[in-house]
Amino acid sequence: SYVTQYDPSTLEPIKFDKSKLAFNLSHSSVDLLEKCPYSFYQRYIRKFYPEVEPNYSAEFGLIFHDASEEYTGTGREEFEALVTKFRPKHLITPEYEAKIPLATANFLYYYENYLKNAKKMYKEKRIQILLNEFVGLNGSLDVLYQKEDNKWVIVDLKSSKKPSDYSAQLSCYYYLLSKISTIVPKQVECQIVYLVAPTE
Repeated sequence: SYVTQYDPSTLEPIKFDKSKLAFNLSHSSVDLLEKCPYSFYQRYIRKFYPEVEPNYSAEFGLIFHDASEEYTGTGREEFEALVTKFRPKHLITPEYEAKIPLATANFLYYYENYLKNAKKMYKEKRIQILLNEFVGLNGSLDVLYQKEDNKWVIVDLKSSKKPSDYSAQLSCYYYLLSKISTIVPKQVECQIVYLVAPTE
């Protein structure tokens, strides 16, 4: 049986003891296990993390994740101030520095056209369920909002536009959402927002 550990009416978590968990899986760790069990063993069991080049794309994305989490919707001046606030906390290259105005414009366009009129909205919503006594599954939704027609939308902000298949990631998020709430498949949509892609 599955343990939701959430109040389905509010989506607020009920605290539980994580100390007994042998694994606390995410969509990325499950994906790694499927692609290369040996790499999964090295990283999640042996805790071996080889030195790699900084992920500038991820660091760039974190600036906008942080800014969007605090943004209250008052307009460009507020959001630009938040980006300026979080910029020094993340290491990016001049190439990504030059992309900040475009990413700012794209986020604000998306906010004004999709998020501004949301009936309910959660930002950086972390969800965790227990698959059994020792294994957890977790995910962090960039944005979860309810539209005027009562449908829910899972939003994932991407800091680069690559030909990738995000269906596994979004399916994991939907699975988690379905376990902690009474939301059914026909009530859920998914959106990918590319921060650095020109708007058409």
